[in-house]
Amino acid sequence: MKVTAVKNMLMAQDMARALKFYQGVFLFAPQFTSEHWSELTCGECIIALHGGHEGGENRTTLSIQVDDIHDAVDAIECYGGRMIVAPLRREGEPIIYAEFADTEGNVVMLTQYVGDQ
Repeated sequence: MKVTAVKNMLMAQDMARALKFYQGVFLFAPQFTSEHWSELTCGECIIALHGGHEGGENRTTLSIQVDDIHDAVDAIECYGGRMIVAPLRREGEPIIYAEFADTEGNVVMLTQYVGDQ
């Protein structure tokens, strides 16, 4: 047996809105889209969107690392997402950390690697 992919699944109440958010904010590329199941990629990573969500808050294990967290925050808000934890740098961690809710209520971690700055 060989593992061929690992996917992180998020729930979507409105598939078109969810696709627009992740394509617009993070430029994830659509590989397959339908009303009930869609897949977006970023390199080897696959983000799967599953339809039928009621739209309530849904904490996820997804973490997206970007090169400019402040630009990402602007894009998230521009595409209808909302910040839950504003970007912050915690003592001893090599990242700037934030959390956002996408248009479907999925709560996602957002980071920027800054090293020992």
